[in-house]
Amino acid sequence: MMSEITETEETRIDVGDSEETSVDVDVSAPPNPAADGVEIESSAEDDGKEKELDDYSRKAQSRIKQLTSKYREEERQKQTALEFAENVRKENESLKQRLENLDKGYQEEFDSRVTSQIDSAKRILKDAHESGDVDRLVEAQEALAQLTAEKQKLSAVKREVETAEQAPQPQAQPQAQPQQRQPDPDPKAQAWAERNSWFGTDEVMTYAAFGLHRRLVEDEGFDPTSDEYYTEMDNRLLAEFPQKLGSKNGSNGGTQKVASAESSKSRNKGGRKKVRLSPSQIAIAKKLNVPLEEYAKYVRD
Repeated sequence: MMSEITETEETRIDVGDSEETSVDVDVSAPPNPAADGVEIESSAEDDGKEKELDDYSRKAQSRIKQLTSKYREEERQKQTALEFAENVRKENESLKQRLENLDKGYQEEFDSRVTSQIDSAKRILKDAHESGDVDRLVEAQEALAQLTAEKQKLSAVKREVETAEQAPQPQAQPQAQPQQRQPDPDPKAQAWAERNSWFGTDEVMTYAAFGLHRRLVEDEGFDPTSDEYYTEMDNRLLAEFPQKLGSKNGSNGGTQKVASAESSKSRNKGGRKKVRLSPSQIAIAKKLNVPLEEYAKYVRD
């Protein structure tokens, strides 16, 4: 029986009269793939394709890595540029703030210094007048006038800064630009200066007017645009220079308001009185270019 044939049994096949020699075949052995020429050729083609796929895969991965690296480099450069721009903006803001603080601090320091120097000049002016020191008197008057002008300039600068800070941005509201113009001079001030021809030509009275203006506005709270301010200014100038303003009224045909209010009093004084001037008083009158007669009237009163 076939079932009784062992796995190691060999079978001889008779192929007739063929010239081919007999072949012993082991039917129990597993098939040998190497004996099949087709199968061997197919395996070689598969190996070539796998190698080609491996090469393509390596190239693709290399390309992907290059693109990824390039993208990350571009992102890094963009981030660096953004950080640089932000740092520049912060530095500009910080510098602007420091400059504003420095400017405000300088304005406050300058204002305090000028105010202190004005007070000092006033004390020197008073001492020089009491001691009859002509040179110190003139120097103090010049210093007082210069310091008063500096203080007025500083006040104008402060107003400009406040106006600029409160004004809208030009690009948002360009029509607001004309509002930053400085206001025209007060017509009352111009009329008062024209009416009092001594203003700007007589140094003593002009300096006195500046000092009186500061006292009325800053210390006593007068509105420099009101009629009360000019009335008070006229009255106090009359009290300080009664004879000088009264004599000018006679020559100017009553064009000065302060002079006209005192002219009747000057004309009503009867009799001639002599006043003896000391050498120091004569020197002061000559230094100030004041006629001796007028200075004598001032000393007498």
